Amino acid sequence: MRALVVVLPLLAIACASSNDREPLGPRAVLMAQVDAWNRGDLESFVSGYLRSSQTVFAGPDRVHVGFDDMVERYRQRYPDRDAMGMLHFEDLLIREFATDHAVVEGTWVLERLTDEPWGRFILVMRRAADRWRIALDYTTLEGDRTSS
Repeated sequence: MRALVVVLPLLAIACASSNDREPLGPRAVLMAQVDAWNRGDLESFVSGYLRSSQTVFAGPDRVHVGFDDMVERYRQRYPDRDAMGMLHFEDLLIREFATDHAVVEGTWVLERLTDEPWGRFILVMRRAADRWRIALDYTTLEGDRTSS
């Protein structure tokens, strides 16, 4: 009986871990991006994107095709820590629609000294070589929370 008391909880944890692991993959990538951004580490932040000439970032200014073009956009828009501010994601909704694709919806907020821009995003994430990465990022700029 004692063995059963020990084994059953371990079995439940093992089953939950294997079932819950996949939905956490995309979320883990996003949380790592937030951590990197808030450290001012743009290179680690962009590692959450698929390094491909087909990676797409559609933002308020234009559509950027290719990983290198997208990274250059980030470098120009966020040249220093003050411009980067502190990033927060809110209202994340992650839907896997295949074993290797997920769609993520959410809200982003940047807390900076002079403003607090925010917007929404929709991401298409792809798992390649057992790593989840953002293949398509559609991000809007909705406004400034400090001006409300």
